[in-house]
Amino acid sequence: MGHRAACIGRILCIREAFTVVMAYEAEIDDGDGLELTNAAEPTDVSEPSLEAHDAYLLHLPRLEPAETPPYQNRADLVASFGGQLSRIETVIDTAPAESVFAVLSQTELLPYLTKSLDTVNFQRSIAVRLDEPDETGSGLDDEFLSLSIFTKGYDALSISKVRTAYRYCPACEKTTKDYGGKKHLYDSFGTLQRDVWKHPDICLPTQEPFCEELIERVRDTLSSGRHDALLAVDRRVFSDITPTTVESIPAFGELTPTSESPDCIAVGEDTLHNGDALDLLSKTPDDAVDLVFLDPPYNIGKEYDGYDDERGVDEYYQWCEEWLQEVVRVLRPGGVAVVLNLPESIHHHYRYLGQELELTNWICWDSMSRPPAGNIMPTNYPVLVFSNGEPSTLNYRSLELRDESELLAPSAEFEYETIYPLDDRYCKRKSCRNQRTERGIIDRKELTTLWTDVFRLKHNSKREDHPTMLPPKLVRRLVWLFTEPGDTVLDPFNGVGTTTLTAAQLGRHYTGFELSEKYLEIARRKHDQLDSGLDPFDKQSESISPPSSDTTEYKVPKRELQLEVKRIAERLNHVPDKEEVEELGRYSIQYYEEYFDGWADATKAARTTGMSEERDDDSDSQSTLYNYTE
Repeated sequence: MGHRAACIGRILCIREAFTVVMAYEAEIDDGDGLELTNAAEPTDVSEPSLEAHDAYLLHLPRLEPAETPPYQNRADLVASFGGQLSRIETVIDTAPAESVFAVLSQTELLPYLTKSLDTVNFQRSIAVRLDEPDETGSGLDDEFLSLSIFTKGYDALSISKVRTAYRYCPACEKTTKDYGGKKHLYDSFGTLQRDVWKHPDICLPTQEPFCEELIERVRDTLSSGRHDALLAVDRRVFSDITPTTVESIPAFGELTPTSESPDCIAVGEDTLHNGDALDLLSKTPDDAVDLVFLDPPYNIGKEYDGYDDERGVDEYYQWCEEWLQEVVRVLRPGGVAVVLNLPESIHHHYRYLGQELELTNWICWDSMSRPPAGNIMPTNYPVLVFSNGEPSTLNYRSLELRDESELLAPSAEFEYETIYPLDDRYCKRKSCRNQRTERGIIDRKELTTLWTDVFRLKHNSKREDHPTMLPPKLVRRLVWLFTEPGDTVLDPFNGVGTTTLTAAQLGRHYTGFELSEKYLEIARRKHDQLDSGLDPFDKQSESISPPSSDTTEYKVPKRELQLEVKRIAERLNHVPDKEEVEELGRYSIQYYEEYFDGWADATKAARTTGMSEERDDDSDSQSTLYNYTE
């Protein structure tokens, strides 16, 4: 199935399955690789066996539909999931003082794991792609499971550096991502792994996801030298673990029904309001809204105009619960609440809203926005879709039901671009996209709960002076899917108007609340642009209040300065310091001090190999990677 080979002090892991050849590489020092035991019998999960390991991969059995969360109260949680939780607690209690636990489960269980397992530290959740989407019966089909990582006895997660190999577009034979002028800053083999494992080297068989590929990837990821032995326990053997009690499972915050204020706001009349979200929500009538879009401040210290984004954790969650209560009240039967936040807060919102609403979908938005954290790129952003009873709308037609000529017709361009995601195999280069269209290539795939094709706004030409603008495509897809023309969309944290503008473009009525007068005025002026026939999201439309940008006039390009440091490093056989660059370099050290944020930025090219977007047919790793069978 695969092999391991030493590769310049690293371990190179190559997997072959399905119709592709797949690869990743993990930097693992000699002696740091975990010894692996696959638990096959009940004796393999006895107390002596558990004590003999300090790393664990646990596969939780899938719950029956009637037992699937969200749960309305602690009693339901204990009845449906208590046995599995108590078995995990048995492993945790028996494990050595410093241990790591990776738990593969349905994503809907994750908020209860993080709440109930209070003797370990939740580190992160990795979305792991399934090879075939799993039908849910309502909403979009699920395309991922969650691999949750916890540590016992220490705080900072320690993992090895794993790179996933570049993938190549079958149409143009270039990397699926356009690296532009930054190719000198990337590794020749691939990119640092994300917390979304989506490439073919790790796609899990839907029916039996606990496969060799997953076990090996987890083993290599955890082989950082901190632990010695990994015990892999699949769902059948997991059930043989003797459970402890479930006394430690805590209750979760009770949702209290609210009533509307007598001073009501008329929603759905295409209006924007200045004021506090909670105050304005309390004045919104009962059962008045078809979709509430919730992208609140995340409490991570962003510099908003007129809002303090650094509250205490308890204070922040109390505030969230107050407006979540109001959201439940204002939703019409069949209406939908869409909630975004960081994973830890989403778990809280999920447990809280799940007491009154039904989960339609848990969407993983694979979105790069933060720097690496402990040898992994954080890109797993959850988007929850809750409904007040059965959702009244899901505007989605399977690709299998669409005629090719219909999809490629100009009249279908908006739907084609908005709803059907770009197939991961293809690149986004405009020239290649045009050629694919000319050749009649359908480069889209079915829409599932794993969204890998929506990218954050990077260019100031498309941004306003707001720290957390969402890409219009994300909002547009959600509004399209879960509302009909004429429905009412409410955003209590409307910012500079992305949600209300999108609703207006799609023929939905809107109401937006915003605390900042500055952001509200930007939103009003962008609505004026829309009313005058302009697309406020098009790069041809001027930003109302563009963020400040770098106006430095570079006498020497930053790329040239970084490559100069790399040339010096190759001469010295180590990454040079400032004094060595000043002595041996061709450019004034002043440029480095003025143009870069720090010396690590200036020497970044010297600490990697650089890459090419072209397939290298002379390279064993690149020449065989991701050759898709059409």
